Amino acid sequence: MQSVTPHPAAPAKEPPDPAREAERLAALLAERRAELTNLQESLRDFKTRYAEQDRLYRLMLEADEAATAGHDRLADEARRLDRKIVKTRNRLAHLS
Repeated sequence: MQSVTPHPAAPAKEPPDPAREAERLAALLAERRAELTNLQESLRDFKTRYAEQDRLYRLMLEADEAATAGHDRLADEARRLDRKIVKTRNRLAHLS
């Protein structure tokens, strides 16, 4: 079993008080747990904000909403991109 090391700020003249040291460590642990909880909440908030701003996330939401309404948003997007590709190829062909 490991021994308890008194806090360095404890008075050197007094003998170590394991009960007081245990209380101090318990309070320190509670503080660290609260900090960890706050950090976890901040990380969740950050992930949510980042995901909501991300283009793919927005596209997924649009696809889900369209699917609910009976439309295939991804197929529509694929057709739109195909048209843009054809237009770009035609412009390139006319440039050469």
